[in-house]
Amino acid sequence: MSIKSLAHLAHQSGVAAAGPAFKRSHFYELMAAAFGYGSYAALGAESVLLKRKPLIAESTAGRLANVRSRCTSLGYGDPVSEIVASVICSVLAEQDVDVIRLNDLVERLRESGDECESYLDQFLQAEEVRSSILRESLQSAAERGSALAHYAIALLHAYDLPDDEDDGTASAYWSRQRRAGVELSGAKAEWADEYDRREESNSRYEHHLRAAASLGYKHALVDVAERFGDASVFESRLDLSDQDPIRMAVLARSVGRPDQEKHWLTIAAEGGNIEAMLDLIDGFDADDLKACWKWLHLAKLHGTDLTANDHHAINEDGSPYDDDVGGPMYVDGRDGIKLKGLNAEEDRQARVAAFELFERTRGH
Repeated sequence: MSIKSLAHLAHQSGVAAAGPAFKRSHFYELMAAAFGYGSYAALGAESVLLKRKPLIAESTAGRLANVRSRCTSLGYGDPVSEIVASVICSVLAEQDVDVIRLNDLVERLRESGDECESYLDQFLQAEEVRSSILRESLQSAAERGSALAHYAIALLHAYDLPDDEDDGTASAYWSRQRRAGVELSGAKAEWADEYDRREESNSRYEHHLRAAASLGYKHALVDVAERFGDASVFESRLDLSDQDPIRMAVLARSVGRPDQEKHWLTIAAEGGNIEAMLDLIDGFDADDLKACWKWLHLAKLHGTDLTANDHHAINEDGSPYDDDVGGPMYVDGRDGIKLKGLNAEEDRQARVAAFELFERTRGH
């Protein structure tokens, strides 16, 4: 159901109950009032509509009071206000129409990465986030310049993008055949349809992701860098302190920004990431002996002795070797790091710096 259809239904019910005094154009303001907003514009600036069972049951009396009050401000008398308020609240309840803050919607969609795929599946099914009402609300907010709405649309289309292992070769072939005029049916037509749908989702995903990035939304800028190799995120003045430093370091490396790669590796190492410490010792800090010793001392405080050899058996595919299973065994790991020693004062300084970083992480 679209928002227009919802308004039409509410207007029909309202006119039937209260007579022609109820204006269809007022539905939007009254609906916003039901959800606690002072106007439909205020609702659209912060939230979007969707079709789902409300997560939190609102007090019927509270909603009715909100709508009655708005009816009064629109010039309706007491008897009509009472009837119209009842109609509006009933229609919204019967159609399972609710609101969700754009921030909350984006956060839920962002949480659904590879480890949370089942969560996203549940979210899509339980809350019907791809309903026409939600799509319409998001598109309207995006057209008003909402970066969050653009990003939410992109994330919803990302859900339809093919897995890395699915190259879609067969589907692409039959799609090309159909465009060339070949009549398709059965499985061939289904493959072509699936490919075209994914291509459309991919196009919309990129459009809305880049739109959100152009509006300065930092999560979109990071995704654009990761997906399309665009380094704009590293040229912005945005506060990126809440980003995963390892992810940012990998992105910086992929777009040829060694200064940013070192910056983010250092943040990760200071936070206790052993792999980041190893990368710095082997790379950016290789010529800074005191910095290397600082990382060695810090790693030890976190329970890892980087001066010790670390070798272990693996299978051909890199998985841990299991003696009970047997088969060809390979050795993986690293040799212990060997560094030239520091003088007593420099070593003390390196230990103090490591301890201060360790204490900082424990403070969090």
